[in-house]
Amino acid sequence: MKKIFFLFIFLTFTGTLCNAQCRHRTNCSLPSWDQISFDIYATNAPILDQNFYGFGMDMKYFLLDRFGTGAVVNMAGKRIPENFHYAIGQPTLTFSEIGWINQYNFISVGNMRINLNLTNGLAVANLADNSIKEKYWTKYGEQTRAKSIACNYYYLFEPGAEISYKVISNDHNPDFYLVAKSNYRFLCGQGKYSSASSFSDYLFAFGISMVGLK
Repeated sequence: MKKIFFLFIFLTFTGTLCNAQCRHRTNCSLPSWDQISFDIYATNAPILDQNFYGFGMDMKYFLLDRFGTGAVVNMAGKRIPENFHYAIGQPTLTFSEIGWINQYNFISVGNMRINLNLTNGLAVANLADNSIKEKYWTKYGEQTRAKSIACNYYYLFEPGAEISYKVISNDHNPDFYLVAKSNYRFLCGQGKYSSASSFSDYLFAFGISMVGLK
């Protein structure tokens, strides 16, 4: 926990420094598209002692070359054997994260980068019964989904690191990187059907990062 605390302090200080420097830059008044990065990736995380596979994405704006900040979304789900004492025919679990990510490009050598990141946000674990379908409406018409039984809401604190390697250089229009991520999910809060520790664990991801748009 001490290492996590110092990482949080480090990233917070870096963000403050970047903002202070940005105020003295003449080109900081308007965002520039070549300072945007967009990541999309497949994820794997142990939840309730099972492997959950899903997907995630994040978009960051780089205030400086090494510091970026933005939004992140992850989602995973599968059928599970545990019904948590509810009368459920086919229990399923969907786990979602939405948060704000700060990233620091710790090492940049040639085409390789090593980044540190920290996400704060909200995590939702939705327990549902796939044997009962409920209707809902979208702009495409009526749809069905598994009936929701109970939801756990947690505060999300997730430090991590990633390694990326540039595979296509296109003068930031955009550049393409292969990305491998490893995070640790800390959750806080009271759940209706399970404790936060049941969902706190590592998250691994692999995908593509697009950096810069002109």
